[in-house]
Amino acid sequence: MFENSKRVWLNSADEKNCYVDLSEKFNAKVGESYIFHISANSNYAVYINGEYADAGQYADYAEWRSYDSLDISKLIKNGENQLLITVYWQGEDSSCYRLEPAGAVYELRNNESVLVSGDKTLARKNTNYISSPCPHVSGQLGFTISYDSRKVCNSFQKADAFEINPKIFHPRPIKKLALYDNQKGKIMTQGVFKVSQKNDENFGREVMHSYNSFREGHEMRNPHEYIQYLPSSVEFKTEEDCDGIYFLIDYQAENTGFFSIDIEVEEDTLILAGYGEHTEDLRVRSAIGPNNYAIRYYAKKGRNVFMCPFRRMGLRYMEFHVYSKKFKVNYAGFRPTLYPLSHEENFDCKDLLHNKIFDVCKRTLLMCMHEHYEDCPMREQSQYTMDSRNQMLTGYWVFKEYEFAKASMRLMALSIRDDDMLELCSPSRVFVTIPSFSAIFLTIAAEYLEYTKDKDFIIEILPVLERIANKFISRTEENGLIRRFKEYEYWNFYEWQQGLDGIIGYETPANEHTYDAPLCAFVSFGFRSMAKIYSILENSVKETYYKDLHNSMNENINRVFWDDNKSAYASFMLDDKISHYCELTQALIAYAGAAPEDRLSSILNKLKNSELLAVTPSHAVFKYEALLQKPEYKQFVFDDIARVWGNMLYNGATTFWETDTGASAFGNAGSLCHAWSATPAYLYMKYRVDNLK
Repeated sequence: MFENSKRVWLNSADEKNCYVDLSEKFNAKVGESYIFHISANSNYAVYINGEYADAGQYADYAEWRSYDSLDISKLIKNGENQLLITVYWQGEDSSCYRLEPAGAVYELRNNESVLVSGDKTLARKNTNYISSPCPHVSGQLGFTISYDSRKVCNSFQKADAFEINPKIFHPRPIKKLALYDNQKGKIMTQGVFKVSQKNDENFGREVMHSYNSFREGHEMRNPHEYIQYLPSSVEFKTEEDCDGIYFLIDYQAENTGFFSIDIEVEEDTLILAGYGEHTEDLRVRSAIGPNNYAIRYYAKKGRNVFMCPFRRMGLRYMEFHVYSKKFKVNYAGFRPTLYPLSHEENFDCKDLLHNKIFDVCKRTLLMCMHEHYEDCPMREQSQYTMDSRNQMLTGYWVFKEYEFAKASMRLMALSIRDDDMLELCSPSRVFVTIPSFSAIFLTIAAEYLEYTKDKDFIIEILPVLERIANKFISRTEENGLIRRFKEYEYWNFYEWQQGLDGIIGYETPANEHTYDAPLCAFVSFGFRSMAKIYSILENSVKETYYKDLHNSMNENINRVFWDDNKSAYASFMLDDKISHYCELTQALIAYAGAAPEDRLSSILNKLKNSELLAVTPSHAVFKYEALLQKPEYKQFVFDDIARVWGNMLYNGATTFWETDTGASAFGNAGSLCHAWSATPAYLYMKYRVDNLK
């Protein structure tokens, strides 16, 4: 692929958050097959004869470049055709993108090559997209969208072309996302607003801080039925002294998609569109700290129809501030874009609450899988290894989805750093990483092999698994435990609970000797997982080696962290003193098989009786699977799921939350759609629950 193609771009387009149009003309015949192959950095959208064809570069690496193959045959006309590719370059690292040189390489094929990117390609900077000033959505996601439809782009010029070396590209390993029609939304409220303070650095804050004044629909809307849905033509107007009109739309459930608007204005008009997951502030929470959940769009006089395929939003609500006193809205919202699943399991037990929890778990998972697994669709869209383990396990059961898991695991493996740890997210470059998230990758690999029997892929990533395992082996000290990673680039995080969340960028003093039971437990079942892998690969020597490591780690965990006075395991040992007692530590040690029978009974009872610092939804699967080792705890486990996840449902959840405190977590930044909280569906299926009371 791309044997005769070159990477094309404009050298003058060298700023961050930059968009460049590439243009080609070609002759074609209706009825014949035309396949367009493309790889771009950072992203692309393809238009044929002015019509949108497709978009979306697969997340990849410079050493593992992927390409898409788009069938554009239905957009072809007889004779000369126009190909336009808008290529976006982020220009900086983030939690879901690794910085590489800008540009695109492509080839259009019929039965033979029709055109290739190269010296004949024309290019121009797309000045409709505003590169600067343009705020970030969040530190993890990169820039938001700022678009000016009033501008006319400059003429095309010859593109700068660069040789590709090496010319090795891989077909997209998963399916392209499906793009759906405009999502139906209900206008919940409307009124007039005055700007409190202009804010080019955070559009969402300008939306949130405006002075909104409610008006009845019949005062400013035509038609003015009490309930009004979009898409439909709705005229808004006012003669009041104000900066414009606002309206707020509820799309009925958490969703993901591309910003879409169809609006008619009588003069050039600014539109700010804030989006969010709730309205607890009696408006959309479109700014949280520095995070900006808003899009800026400048509409030209007349009708404006626009969809932006370069930034996917996660949301339930949108609040539009239109800086005009008269306009017609045909649509305002988004077009959902979701991963096209080929299979979904159903679940039906006697308890309707559990049935509902299962269905919402499935939707939560779907909202968090696009180019790879994501922690959440709104704030980050980042692939964390620990989060992904929950998603994979549940997905194996409810979606029978294995190729997506395989592709996501490859992205993780390719992120291996010089220190033999995985990046915090993949693909990304982030200054910090979490050691336990690398340890869990060993278990992820063993579980994938167990469910798929795909030995070839495990052999492909085996060198990475060995590097991670050897890293932990090399850090094992005389007491048989792994000392806490003390350097500033390591974040000793286990879950979002007191004492377990670590400190980002903190360097532990050299004379401080701290050992973490959660880390040792993660590594213990990582060693057990390596033994399982080598058992399936029929390498008895390696199998025995890792079994011995697993057993040795378990013996030392049990010896060092057990507290007779508490009848529980401590989380930490600092200078021979143990401290901190929580459910997660008991669950991980039980899951690792480190607790002998008498101590196991004690800690399982403590997990049942809620005597310790509670585990959060992200890691509750360890607690529940520890308890499910004993049949007598089965009813409790699913009663507890009904309590925790049912509470989210009774508080209006359409997807499950990051923590059980919902939107108020993390300084009002809590995610209301977080895939690590979808594990009840896995437990329902694995443990064959059909007769819950």
